[in-house]
Amino acid sequence: MLDKGLLYIWALSSIVLCGLIFGSKIFSFMDDGKFDIGRYSNMDGLRYVLASLVVFHHADYYLNYIIDGKWTTNSTFILYIGKIGVSLFFSITAFLFWGKIKKDENVDWINLYKDRLFRIAPLAIVSSLLAIIVILSISGFPSNNSLTFGSIVKWLDAGIFNEKPDINGFKRSTVAIAGVTWTLRWEWGFYFCLPILFFFKRKGMEFAIAFMFVCLYFMPAFTNASYWIFSGFACGILAKELSERISITIKTANYLLIGALLALCILKPDINSVKLPPLTLLIMFAISKGADLFGLLRLKGFVRLGECSYSIYLMQGIILFPSFIALKTNLHKGNDFQTMLIITVLFCCLSLLSMMTFLFVEKPFIRMGKNIKL
Repeated sequence: MLDKGLLYIWALSSIVLCGLIFGSKIFSFMDDGKFDIGRYSNMDGLRYVLASLVVFHHADYYLNYIIDGKWTTNSTFILYIGKIGVSLFFSITAFLFWGKIKKDENVDWINLYKDRLFRIAPLAIVSSLLAIIVILSISGFPSNNSLTFGSIVKWLDAGIFNEKPDINGFKRSTVAIAGVTWTLRWEWGFYFCLPILFFFKRKGMEFAIAFMFVCLYFMPAFTNASYWIFSGFACGILAKELSERISITIKTANYLLIGALLALCILKPDINSVKLPPLTLLIMFAISKGADLFGLLRLKGFVRLGECSYSIYLMQGIILFPSFIALKTNLHKGNDFQTMLIITVLFCCLSLLSMMTFLFVEKPFIRMGKNIKL
């Protein structure tokens, strides 16, 4: 729906603007009581950017849905940045958890899964409950009541099965959460595979290369829909192995990162092609060696919002969906500039809400999980 020539500048400018706003001293409360000192701050900054790209991806989907009734986008750029963002999220997950199981001779699997449950489930359940409330208000509950207990329960599975039936007769109810919980199912799948991956850690490099080969050349023969997801995980594992064997300066890492990003923009390799994983791998390797786009990814606002990236990702529908419905008339009549301004303001509101859900939902449950020893 939006002019293609403005999309690049608008999306990137909004991300930087929001990062600068939330880097102010007003939000310094986010810096207190860090519970995971060992995290990569530049990777947090990258998480913020990736979550933001997915938000702008879905903002255009919502725009089409509200105006034309179709959950789609007319922009290849918007479609692309969303999938790239998700692919890199999978790579980050694989990078971090491959490193976690490699350093321990005896992994405490029970506590690992307990910590994952307390990390993922609370916010996933809260976002689903809020989405159900939004759907009920839109679908005319209680005067229009076709609500069932079973349909609600299925929404509260923290993404493990990701079966989300329509609520109260509202068709395609998952638009209320932008359908984002499908990725949680893949995240859980990767976590459940960790005990198998554990047996290959002593031959990590060999395994990573073989895993990449299978993803790029073997799996495409069986599916054309999901092997890009597996290659995202493979890139994270291989990037971790390479980062432990290759030493480069942060300056060089930054040049590698910029080169990979420019290649993505210029070449635009298809998400389901053998051309994308090498660029994804290069991005992850550069980040692992300290690349931060010459300081951009380490800005306070980027790091703060990076810690909230899970909230930004899951809560986007809670802000965008009802807001787009309320602003439907403005979106119909508005020009591109007005539309982009509205989305940017909503993005800032989402960022603020995500800080609150991080502080009052995510963080308390993470600490609770760590305090429970099984």
